[in-house]
Amino acid sequence: MTMQLQLFSVRTIQPLSAEFEIWTDNDILLLMDGVLQATLEQLLDGRSRSSDEMSQEAWDWVMSDDILPFSFAVCCRALGYDHERLRDAILATIKRSVH
Repeated sequence: MTMQLQLFSVRTIQPLSAEFEIWTDNDILLLMDGVLQATLEQLLDGRSRSSDEMSQEAWDWVMSDDILPFSFAVCCRALGYDHERLRDAILATIKRSVH
């Protein structure tokens, strides 16, 4: 018995519109800066306005040493920060605010 699985028809795929926006290097740096700033605000906000799941995701991102597009280490490096020093500063700030 042979099964054939067709997920989509080639005829239904539309070509990319010529109207899509090209991202500049500066646009990408601004996005990286925004991601980093939003994460820092989330982690350092003593009122914890985010869900536990979002906070854990932020911690996982900061604690990771992955070298992937938009990882903590890559964003820091692109923006001129040492990711290990910034991570240490975040942890020290959190410790001080808890005590």
